[in-house]
Amino acid sequence: MLYKTASLSLQGDRKYNQDRLAVVTTPESVLLILADGMGGRSGGALASQMMVDVASELLHNELRPIVQTRQFFLEAINTAHMAMINLTIEKGLDHIPGTTCVMALIQQDRICWAHAGDSRLYFIRQGDLLTRTRDHSYVEYLMHKQQLDEASARIHPERNRITRCVGYRREMPQIEFSDTLLLAQGDELLLATDGFWGTLSDAAICQQLQQGVDLQLSLDLLAETAQMQCRPNCDNLSAILMRIDAVAPIPAVREEKLKGSQLRNSDVRTALDNIYAVIKTYEKEIKDRPKS
Repeated sequence: MLYKTASLSLQGDRKYNQDRLAVVTTPESVLLILADGMGGRSGGALASQMMVDVASELLHNELRPIVQTRQFFLEAINTAHMAMINLTIEKGLDHIPGTTCVMALIQQDRICWAHAGDSRLYFIRQGDLLTRTRDHSYVEYLMHKQQLDEASARIHPERNRITRCVGYRREMPQIEFSDTLLLAQGDELLLATDGFWGTLSDAAICQQLQQGVDLQLSLDLLAETAQMQCRPNCDNLSAILMRIDAVAPIPAVREEKLKGSQLRNSDVRTALDNIYAVIKTYEKEIKDRPKS
């Protein structure tokens, strides 16, 4: 498979940028990860970084191509969730940090994804929106009940209230999974936080991408439009854009006994080592953080 990617992460008008993203590649797979942290100061940034680190580490330690994709997503999200709870206990934080998460796994000519929260994935073909993720949010619930339209949802006072996430509460996350879909040449995948898409209609996003300009320029122009429409209260804005230039059939699974997508103990240790390295980066902020 041949593809191009572009990404951005902007602080907006916030004091901190709590968004994290990654494009993780192996010879057989590409994993796109986007997380929008919640919890104030370092808490949200820690949660989103944990999500990215755990998923990245798991991909590198899995047999590939990954056959049990839902189990892969489940292991990544649940492991990150438990790490956030353990961090809260160990550091004596006053609440569990949390994050939204959207992940897409591309293997040759196929894609699947999982998400929790209101960070979105858009699947666009020839300028048309084939599908996008359904937000786990209060306003999405109202729209589903036909009590709110899209324009009203963008300005609703509780538009930032989400109903699912990773971390933040002790209960295990509720994750929504996609089916596995076939990719075609020219397909575009956009992962975006609510700060990026919040003031942009689906039609406006598709129209910009249909112009066929450089991927990074397309992202930059969309982000500029989003910032102009939400100033002076812009949230963090983050996005990943991928364009498929050519696809190839998925290769046969190697002749090796597969254990599914079970996260091994050694993988957990490695992922947690990476997480605690990140924690050290924010150690001073955590210690200085006032109790509520």
